[in-house]
Amino acid sequence: MNGQRQKPYRLGRRPGEQGPRPLSWNQDRAEKLATGTTNRTINQAITTSHAITAPKLSIPTIRNQLQAQTTTTTANSHVSNKLKLTKRIFTVGTWNVRTLWAAAKQIDNYDILGHLDSVARSVRPSQPFFSQAEYVFERKDLLKENGGPVDACWSTSFHDGLRGALALVKDKLDTLGDLGTLKYSFSSKNFVNYLSCHDNERLLHDIGKKDLDAFIRIKTAIIILLTSVGIPMIRQGDELGEDREVGNYQVQKTCFPMPWNLLENDFNIRLLNTFKHLIKLRHINKSLREDPMNFFYEDNQNRIIAYSRGKNLVVVASFNKMAKTKYIIGNFPQNGMWIDYITNEQVFVDAVNNLTLDLLPFDSRLYIKQT
Repeated sequence: MNGQRQKPYRLGRRPGEQGPRPLSWNQDRAEKLATGTTNRTINQAITTSHAITAPKLSIPTIRNQLQAQTTTTTANSHVSNKLKLTKRIFTVGTWNVRTLWAAAKQIDNYDILGHLDSVARSVRPSQPFFSQAEYVFERKDLLKENGGPVDACWSTSFHDGLRGALALVKDKLDTLGDLGTLKYSFSSKNFVNYLSCHDNERLLHDIGKKDLDAFIRIKTAIIILLTSVGIPMIRQGDELGEDREVGNYQVQKTCFPMPWNLLENDFNIRLLNTFKHLIKLRHINKSLREDPMNFFYEDNQNRIIAYSRGKNLVVVASFNKMAKTKYIIGNFPQNGMWIDYITNEQVFVDAVNNLTLDLLPFDSRLYIKQT
């Protein structure tokens, strides 16, 4: 394709073609390219994040100011397309489900977070809306089900636990890599689970190689991500096997184009197909969206666990760096024939609900009951 005729990266593309979010210092140009108008009018009308968090203002005063300024801005015709209440607080996007993302620890005020959620929902009351907070470490009292201000909270424990258990990052392995902590992060609802985000390196980078062993570890991470009870989030590029180092120098200005050339490699094609198969399963399998996680087998010495989502889906995961042959998983939900969802291999669970299998280091299996 002629380089002069290519669409600007992210802007003007369909949702599946998007690239990185435009950087804050280029936001007005980005808005102009995407919508034909700039965001300057809204930004001038709404208070800055420094004003919102100023210690001299009381909560009622802040709420009244924010409400008055928001009411003024909603009169603008282009607010129906996009609303921004300070670039560092949250963005309401332009796709089918509106999303509010808040750096909750920086705001650190539940009343304001709740009010922002309410204001954002009022802009498009007829559309689905989802609010989420980034708070390190995650807090359950941020969640609406526990009286908090937002629908979900990012789970640092999920990310750090898998990073320690699969990439063997020592500080994470020592603090979050035990099976008890992993079970908690896998089974907690209303947390946003992810393998990497803008604040850290990608899991494949931390593993440090691209071979069969690395693929097995990443496959285990993907299976757990998309069968966990929480809300899976996939950072763009993870599905292609992106592993370039971000580093610590001017991270906020680092913008990598999508590495489509990775799909010339068998490793990356297999990785993409694994993501696609498991995303499809998440959509069609009701148990993955509604049923709790039942840990029916746990071997702390060998670092192997097994859990079910409903009666017809089972995940076996090993966090052991040694292979296991003729290993027995007991207490299976049902005996009879099961199918490995990834390989289509059939396995048999005996009459006393035991499954015998071989596991490579850091290996995992996802079984579906054959009916």
